[in-house]
Amino acid sequence: GADVQFTTLDVPTLTTPTATAITQTTVTLGATVTSLGIPAVISARGTCWGTAPFPTTNCTAATLLQTVPSTFTQARTGLTAGTTYYYRGYAINTSGTGYSTPDGTFTTLAPDLVVGATTPTTAITGTPVTFHYSSCL
Repeated sequence: GADVQFTTLDVPTLTTPTATAITQTTVTLGATVTSLGIPAVISARGTCWGTAPFPTTNCTAATLLQTVPSTFTQARTGLTAGTTYYYRGYAINTSGTGYSTPDGTFTTLAPDLVVGATTPTTAITGTPVTFHYSSCL
């Protein structure tokens, strides 16, 4: 019989993602594409984040034609202060989507406390808190 040849298709692979420049509402997320997969051309790459593991929402892609492994970062905004997030990088080729593993986690900075507040303030948990103070003269 005749020999039959075939090509195995693979999704891209990425390393553990990074989170830097964390503030109350922003972060810079990134990852490194270590293998382009087969076929060896990436059409988009980006990051996903959420409050549960293995996020597939809040994904922002940079559309590109990538033909060599590389590191990338993305500034993300609109986060909530004092919240723990899961995140991961991803890359897409015609075989599918590859995600970095394991997920990374980060916690945004806590909300600012108002010293000397005389009106009720909402705490991180959403419970109303009233600050009382008196001055000594």
